[in-house]
Amino acid sequence: MTRSGGLNVVDTGQMHPATLFISMVLMFIGGAPGSTAGGIKIITAAVLVMAAWAALRRRQEVNLFKRRVPRDQTGAAVMIVLVAAFACSWL
Repeated sequence: MTRSGGLNVVDTGQMHPATLFISMVLMFIGGAPGSTAGGIKIITAAVLVMAAWAALRRRQEVNLFKRRVPRDQTGAAVMIVLVAAFACSWL
């Protein structure tokens, strides 16, 4: 299970590599902003995905749920993901 209950439902050594990858991505993202879950949080991941989508569409503004996301918050989301990825690879 990807939740942080400390329990193993299945033996992780027997998991398929694709399943392990999806589990790692889910644990890297973590939970909602109001929860005590670890990770970068769902909203940070959503802002990052929408920033990439806006860049692919050559748009200057990032829109999420019909609201504009300021550039400084988009930059902060990118920095959070980079620092978290660095911390995970360094540890």
